[in-house]
Amino acid sequence: MSSEFNKKQMLLLLHSLDKKLKKPMELHICGGAACIVGHNFSRRSMDIDVLASSPMLESIHEQIKEVAREMRLEDEKWINNDSIRGDHYIPEDYKERLIEIKDNFKYLRVFCLSRVDIAITKLSIYRIRERDINDISELKLTHKDYRIISEITGRIAKYKPDKALSIDHKLHSLNPNNDKFGSTKYEKQKSISTIEDVLMYAKNRYNLKINPEIISMWKNDLVSNEIAIADITKMVDSMGNRFLKKNQDLNNETSI
Repeated sequence: MSSEFNKKQMLLLLHSLDKKLKKPMELHICGGAACIVGHNFSRRSMDIDVLASSPMLESIHEQIKEVAREMRLEDEKWINNDSIRGDHYIPEDYKERLIEIKDNFKYLRVFCLSRVDIAITKLSIYRIRERDINDISELKLTHKDYRIISEITGRIAKYKPDKALSIDHKLHSLNPNNDKFGSTKYEKQKSISTIEDVLMYAKNRYNLKINPEIISMWKNDLVSNEIAIADITKMVDSMGNRFLKKNQDLNNETSI
């Protein structure tokens, strides 16, 4: 068998594994395999990425090796859970959106990530690949999908605003005409009218703590009408974007 699999070949491998099992097993498939098996992408993938399984994938290592030998594959990495060690974000409620693949399995129950969760996992990695961009485009996200992504990104923003903002920017760059998307958890609010509002905006969107001396300067300039709240908000955006870019560059250097 080829070292890159289409949907038909992936299902053939899973059926071969199913025949070797002695008890029920559940697989949650992610990545390119989820696009292919769950969403009928025509492309191929080198492996089947497993996000979660019950029992653990390691418990059926011998059966996986047997399938590799029977199908004349180079090694047993045709199915693996290496993807869970990456830097992507997995929504905690992804199980509510799983898509079951019903293909007359005896012991296996196979589920694939939804369009929303595939998009989130791909958008949240620091170095998004061209193939990931193509996959997100081919997912053909609906307005409902964008709303769910917005809710998820809002949750992320509460403790990882840089990750949330990165997801938002990447998705907007892929679909700039979609005005339905945007998380109210960290997007600029119309209610910004005081210094306190600006400081809250800086914290929620960029995780920035403004120097007290700068705050004092802004207050004095506001009193003397030398500056407006809108101007201060623009300064926060400028500082915040520099802060996020610096953090992302550091993360990229770490991953080299």
